[in-house]
Amino acid sequence: MKAALLFVLCMAGLVAGPGCREDAAPLGIPEEGGAGVLPAPILTADGAIVIGRGRWTVPAALYFHQPGFHFVVAATQDIPISVRVEPGWTLVVTLQAARPSLSCPFDHPLSGCPTIDWSDDPARSHTPESGVFRNTLTLPFDSGARSLALRAGGTFAETPGDFAGPDGAYTAIGTEAIVWAVPLPDGFSGGRVFRLDLVLTKFRGEPVDIVYEIRVEPPP
Repeated sequence: MKAALLFVLCMAGLVAGPGCREDAAPLGIPEEGGAGVLPAPILTADGAIVIGRGRWTVPAALYFHQPGFHFVVAATQDIPISVRVEPGWTLVVTLQAARPSLSCPFDHPLSGCPTIDWSDDPARSHTPESGVFRNTLTLPFDSGARSLALRAGGTFAETPGDFAGPDGAYTAIGTEAIVWAVPLPDGFSGGRVFRLDLVLTKFRGEPVDIVYEIRVEPPP
């Protein structure tokens, strides 16, 4: 559908520039956004350990070049040295909107929900030349820091997914949490810092807070 009618005539700017790309700052860590602080790990009733938790406020963009469109957020937190896990544990990352009863009819910014962005037309603002965004979780291991790429469908990989075409690829974030889970690689180590980097979009309406949680779960 011709890139969703050029993304609704470039979000009612009624079209400008090649693919409606505006001059945009390169992807980096913006001043916007925020992160939570956990002074100590949280041990849950099922034996899991929460190593990170916080939220970002994603502004609502009206046009492609405004904050809220491919909005880069980051969080870093210390992992207390007391966190120790054994082989066989699972790493779990969740994202959800901190708004009651926000349901998402489809996986696209035009659904009214915020999204995590996987790829988009490189002609659009804040999009890398490859068209593929890097949504990553970097964790400390005995051998050094290691970055895991979050992918659509709730998996992790060593690299981001493929370019999905000019219409883009997104996962909508509503009140019901979306979850990524993977066996935790050996050598995970507390006493150092993790980093979570995501690219999010929210169109129109009100800004939305996105809550993240990172936890490690023991074998069942």
